Amino acid sequence: MGLSSLWLTEWQQTAHPDNSLEIETVTADKGNNLSYVRPVGRRRDDAALVGYCWPDTMRSFPIDYSKLTVER
Repeated sequence: MGLSSLWLTEWQQTAHPDNSLEIETVTADKGNNLSYVRPVGRRRDDAALVGYCWPDTMRSFPIDYSKLTVER
């Protein structure tokens, strides 16, 4: 069993001892497919920030939008 899988099994047994299905699944996998990964990201000091997040669907609307009444 890999170190990551061993840690994940121990954490599951400590944090959620009544979750036997997930504990059995992680134990049976033995680190072949399931593991724990902690991604880390850092922002560079020279990175320019933008005022939106992609994909920003609100930017597809025209800026000169005017509210109209709904005709029925």
